[in-house]
Amino acid sequence: MVMTLPIMYPVMHAQGFDPIWLGVVSVKLAEIGVLTPPVGLNVFVVKSSSPVPVTLGQAFTGVIPSSPSISSPSGSTSCSRR
Repeated sequence: MVMTLPIMYPVMHAQGFDPIWLGVVSVKLAEIGVLTPPVGLNVFVVKSSSPVPVTLGQAFTGVIPSSPSISSPSGSTSCSRR
């Protein structure tokens, strides 16, 4: 985000997109990045902090039901122009 937002903000603003939506999309993409493989940082945290022995495969399998709801756009997240 530190590298791409300074470049993307002026471009998106010049195209007439609302800067709030650029922030919403950026946060949504960051959220998808910490939940899904290959990185899935939150999954590693859950695996290591679980009191029950959990394999990494079981931890990533537990993320699968929430993946479609995270990656699918809802009606309120469409980009609007000024």
